[in-house]
Amino acid sequence: MGERIYSGVKKFSETSTDYSECRFRLDKKDFEYSKDEIKTVRFKGGTRHGFVKSMICKALHDSGHVFLTEVEFSNGREADIYDASTDSVIEVESNCSPGDREKKLEDFGGSVQEVFITDPTEWPENFQEAYERASSEYTH
Repeated sequence: MGERIYSGVKKFSETSTDYSECRFRLDKKDFEYSKDEIKTVRFKGGTRHGFVKSMICKALHDSGHVFLTEVEFSNGREADIYDASTDSVIEVESNCSPGDREKKLEDFGGSVQEVFITDPTEWPENFQEAYERASSEYTH
């Protein structure tokens, strides 16, 4: 298993859809969760934010990914989605300036392999088109 350690937090470089391996990854992270939260979509924010987030989570679920939503890391930062299968954070954020993006990368960069930031206002409103975009962008 390809894993690296940064600031005492393990980062995993290989994609996995094996539930046991993903649970191991979750247990090694610097946040708390319950097994009931796995693959459960929780929302904060507006309707558009929720729609895009649900499309991403559906695509992840359908591809066998193991994920958590609204995860609070030990540094106090909250991630919209933490994908244990790819060791990445997905943030759904509108009007995110380059400075905001850099801050988010700093906030999560030390504890995950990748940070994706997507603007929900740039997503299609059609269910099928949004699902296809989520699947093509986040289920690698």
